[in-house]
Amino acid sequence: MAAHRYHLLDVFTDELFGGNQLAVFPDARAVPSDLMPRIARELNLSETVFVLPPTAAGATHRTRIFTPARELAFAGHPSIGTACLLALLGEIPLKDGTGEVVLQQGAGNVPVRVLAPRGVTAPLAQLSAAQDPDIRPSELSPDVIAAMLSLDRADVVDDDAGGPAAASCGSA
Repeated sequence: MAAHRYHLLDVFTDELFGGNQLAVFPDARAVPSDLMPRIARELNLSETVFVLPPTAAGATHRTRIFTPARELAFAGHPSIGTACLLALLGEIPLKDGTGEVVLQQGAGNVPVRVLAPRGVTAPLAQLSAAQDPDIRPSELSPDVIAAMLSLDRADVVDDDAGGPAAASCGSA
């Protein structure tokens, strides 16, 4: 079996073994497509990212994002983590510690701005979703949402606002 290099990341933290874990294969050109979901199942992290050359205009990299169960069209923390890793690996040109990458994903191109000043080990990143939010009424009642989040019912929604809503930028 061929060896494929990957990195384990802790996203949304500067603390080792904190935040959201993520596996990123920064050069997945040699990873067969049918092996990607199997690798994600084996790693059993919330997401595993495979970085490939782009095929869409305007993109700098193409990313395929897998959970142990399925491929995602878009996901925020894998996009942020992948961009930060690519900056640390020198795959994103930085000017004065700032760089831009456009990740081609199933939902569309995702622009990510990376702040990685020289010597920093935990860069910061900010993304713009590939799609405008699709907002629709939630299927869950305010009472159910409050119970799920251990909140008082009054903390979930102002009754005059029309009730809770569900929003997606391409991952649902």
